[in-house]
Amino acid sequence: MADLGGGGATMMVKRLRRRSDADAAEIHGVERDDHHLVPVSGGVTAQRPARVWEGRAACAWAAIFASMSLYWAAGGAIGGKTLGVEIYRLGLERDPSFVAQLWAAFALKALLAMLALALVQPWGRHLPRRLLLVLAGASGAGITLYAAGNLVQHALMASGTISTPKGLGTYAVPWHLALWDPFWLVGGLLFLAATHVFQKSR
Repeated sequence: MADLGGGGATMMVKRLRRRSDADAAEIHGVERDDHHLVPVSGGVTAQRPARVWEGRAACAWAAIFASMSLYWAAGGAIGGKTLGVEIYRLGLERDPSFVAQLWAAFALKALLAMLALALVQPWGRHLPRRLLLVLAGASGAGITLYAAGNLVQHALMASGTISTPKGLGTYAVPWHLALWDPFWLVGGLLFLAATHVFQKSR
């Protein structure tokens, strides 16, 4: 009888331990989507923060870019000369088609910010995973290629290898090389990094 009582106590302890581990996994692994359970000594699990800074940085980049488009669409003129002669002129004249393009650019960049957040926020789980991967990866690749192409082209203009279009103007070329092209490149790389982390972490 003593042996039977001891065995029953052991089984009860094991059941309680399994119940405790299951509860911990449910609390930390499901409800806290921004943490992962990792094994430590003694069979106990601990929380490890997931990498989310890439997605948040990509969101911040897109939000900053969207605010620029919003400012210019609303009639702001500061910084227009750094983009090009023709762009600056159209902005001052409030050309309807150009203003519409600015509003469209604002909406697109705002959507990019939401896309980046979807990669790291719990509500992103409700969206199709493959769709997020395709959209974020394509955005990152497209932005990166666009930035790299412009960087090379503007470098050739600055060196005199190719002529500078009148619509761009020589004043804007250094600004594109020092500010706009690197800014686009950073955004593209951030989206690629955020997509890679999202793909590996889920």
